[in-house]
Amino acid sequence: MKPLVGPGLAWFCTGISAIGILFLLVLSYLFANGAETLIHDLEGSDLTGKQVAKTCLGAVGIYVITFLFCGSQVLSHRNQRPIHI
Repeated sequence: MKPLVGPGLAWFCTGISAIGILFLLVLSYLFANGAETLIHDLEGSDLTGKQVAKTCLGAVGIYVITFLFCGSQVLSHRNQRPIHI
């Protein structure tokens, strides 16, 4: 199968997605466990730390899909054989 994006873009997208996954997982953990620095900003709203943590996990799901797509593009570039004319 022919790749949809170039190899540089595929690697960049995979790396950014991995960083986004890690960052959002840490934020989700901190919100779920009530980190004072983060929860302090929620005092005036009707949101709880657990609700924000669930939203972060939803964003992680989107990043995982992006990571899998871009990773498949990287593998597609690796498995592509050069055409000799």
